[in-house]
Amino acid sequence: MKGLFKSIRARFHNDIYTKFNIAEENINATSFEIKQSLELMNNAIYENLMDNNKAIEGLRNDIICINKIINENQKVSNLSISSPVEKLVPYIVTGDIHDTARLYEFCKKFEKLYILGTNDEAQYLQKLFHDSGVKIDALIDIYNANGENLADDNIGVIVAYREHIRKDALSFLANMNCKNIYCPTDLTLWATANKLKPRPRERMWIEINIADHCNLNCRFCDHFSQLSKPFCLDIETFERDIKRLAELTNGHIDIIKLQGGEPLLNIDIAKHIEIARKHFRNAKIILFSNGLLLEKSESFKGGNVLQAMKDNDVALRMTFYPLTFDIAKAVKKAHEYGIYVEEITNYKDTAVEADENSLSKLEIKEMVKHPFYSNGGSNNFEWINCYQLNESIVLRDGKLFTCPQTAYIDIFNEKFGADFELTENDYLDIFKAKSYFELSEFCAKRIPFCKNCAVFKRTPHDWKTSTRLIDEYILNDD
Repeated sequence: MKGLFKSIRARFHNDIYTKFNIAEENINATSFEIKQSLELMNNAIYENLMDNNKAIEGLRNDIICINKIINENQKVSNLSISSPVEKLVPYIVTGDIHDTARLYEFCKKFEKLYILGTNDEAQYLQKLFHDSGVKIDALIDIYNANGENLADDNIGVIVAYREHIRKDALSFLANMNCKNIYCPTDLTLWATANKLKPRPRERMWIEINIADHCNLNCRFCDHFSQLSKPFCLDIETFERDIKRLAELTNGHIDIIKLQGGEPLLNIDIAKHIEIARKHFRNAKIILFSNGLLLEKSESFKGGNVLQAMKDNDVALRMTFYPLTFDIAKAVKKAHEYGIYVEEITNYKDTAVEADENSLSKLEIKEMVKHPFYSNGGSNNFEWINCYQLNESIVLRDGKLFTCPQTAYIDIFNEKFGADFELTENDYLDIFKAKSYFELSEFCAKRIPFCKNCAVFKRTPHDWKTSTRLIDEYILNDD
């Protein structure tokens, strides 16, 4: 059976490319359907010409409104193809950044904004606007426009229906003589709901750094591991936090990720593994490692790590780097202990199975540059396309963070003398939290620190060693 991560990545990879490739076709397809309706209405006019002059006049008004919608849709379509559009790389952004940018510009034009729809997509769009500081005056549906004059030039309407069921909504807006309409792409609607929906326990993944520092020196590391002073998580702090997490979750979440830095730099990691399993008996526990110290970990003073992994049903996940290190040998050593080795990640091919044939085909690893704005200048909507939001959730020193950049920004600040500020709203103190609901709600929202991240400027690069200079992380506008 193929591993969990590969199947998730493959589905996500195919989904995002497929949806992005059809995103611009959606508007044209919608226009085609409307034109078909237009022809039917014209036929109805002529067939009923002698019977009902009032009906004829009403139909003609509908045609005028529909033509306006077609023209507006065509403008949006031209906007999206006026310059070459780069393909989205699924591990850099989630959703359609081009559509997000257009949506943001649309919202700035009007005094009042309405969302057409009361479905889940509409609810999560409203949450997006709320967290972005944009006022939505109301959610309306095709049966109730709250008495508003949608024909007003100062009113904009965002349609929260996917393309295949959007026809009735557009007909309704035509009847209301609505002039200012924006239809987010299906990909935007999906991604917004996916990011802002609180995770159930069955889909909650928590990352914990067992060591902050690393025995590699990768540029762009989003944990700032190449910048960190040597730091290993002590057993007492780890057990305190993992015990509290178990209390909030009833000992039931999907995955606990033991990582770093390089977690095998912590010679007591065998004990961390035992503690994690003691408090989370049914969770999937994965050790993320570059594998360089795997063989040596048999003889750590804190205990045989490989034996602890076997005894506590802990899987191994490794990342491929362009080194002389024989990763196949490390895989073989893990297999000797009966340890399940998940796919080997390099990000260019997403992941491959941990077998000799697949390992021989791995290409050079890619890294992602996650630049910061130097002045906290991201637009209000950019954060929703962050792939780490509600995904890379970090537990560190009694606090829950929604991404590694916030969790480890103290390392960055200390190295460069920077002053990226964390407020009490940027994390959740798990010892003050009252329930799992509070935990999952916190992870599914924008935090103040989001303003620092240039999500639209993230770029993939082949792996190289770090210069440990600040320009690896600060946006270069040149």
